[in-house]
Amino acid sequence: METTTPDTTEPERTLAFHTYTFDHTRYACAWGARTILDNRGAKPYVDIVPDRVDSYGTADQKEHLFVHLNEHAPRSVLSEAAIGLRGNDETMHVLYEDDVVLVVGSPQASYGYLYVTAVLKDSADG
Repeated sequence: METTTPDTTEPERTLAFHTYTFDHTRYACAWGARTILDNRGAKPYVDIVPDRVDSYGTADQKEHLFVHLNEHAPRSVLSEAAIGLRGNDETMHVLYEDDVVLVVGSPQASYGYLYVTAVLKDSADG
């Protein structure tokens, strides 16, 4: 009878979409996205495009991160945090932070996108 051992390999710490000036690789769990930033109206709006997101971490870590983001930092919070950001800005901004997650973003001089990275703070290296 063949037995299998659980896969304990740590996922590779890469994100296809993320805030380039923030080192997400220091965290074992992260989510990144290239969102559309529409700040032409009275209120800016951040639109999360489903095929422009990426994440890494264990299934449990990612579930914890996603649930927390949806409950505490939904798109409306990110949109509010994006007030004043301009498309030619390359600066990284903290969009949301609490004791569980850190969410940063930057237009990265893209003129229309807001690159967002969220990390599970308790997954930080040492």
